[in-house]
Amino acid sequence: MMKCAKIFTDEFKEDTAKGSILFILLICVALFAALGYAVSQGFRLNLGTTDAAKTDQEKLNATSVIDYFQHVAEGVQEMKYANISPAAIDFTLPDDPSFDTPPLDKKIFHPQGGNVQYTAVWSQVQEKSNTPRTQWAFFQNSIEGVGGTASELIASLSYIDPPLCQELNRNILGSTTIPSFSGTLQDLFIDGTTLITSGNCAACVGKPMLCVSDGTDRVFYFVLDRG
Repeated sequence: MMKCAKIFTDEFKEDTAKGSILFILLICVALFAALGYAVSQGFRLNLGTTDAAKTDQEKLNATSVIDYFQHVAEGVQEMKYANISPAAIDFTLPDDPSFDTPPLDKKIFHPQGGNVQYTAVWSQVQEKSNTPRTQWAFFQNSIEGVGGTASELIASLSYIDPPLCQELNRNILGSTTIPSFSGTLQDLFIDGTTLITSGNCAACVGKPMLCVSDGTDRVFYFVLDRG
């Protein structure tokens, strides 16, 4: 712009009668317009890149969660081959004081048991709040239309944010819709004290994995063994 101003001044001094002032003004206006367009396009591109990065991160998170549960499920099957029933599998975590208390062969995360590598909930899938409650849970419950007569062995990731829940369901259903359930998240998907039926979670019927919501909180469940 200083260059434009200098050119304008010099031209004015040399010859105001040739119409060069108007020409220079038009050039400067065009330069202003081009600069403004470049800045706005760069801003839009930056926003697009940010949105794409967020989407890619949610895809990675969803895939990682499903992969981790599949890893645990494989450990469950290995323990079944060793004649340990799913109902007897112990999910005591490595930081628990009783982790090294026998019987060790029934502890899925113990090197002398299932030898499944335990992974704590990582920050990218934590609920975005001041006090994240996101947690793994491993429990027994019965899901209508899934498995046999015995209770299913289930893992869950509770209190997750909507984008992750949507991406998990995109992997499972091909849709980002988050079905609803009624009742207490704790009872259905953490403690397993309330059966999961068509009455409290119609979308769960026959589904070995799904992300659902009670209207406030969301939980992703994954059947490790169908019972």
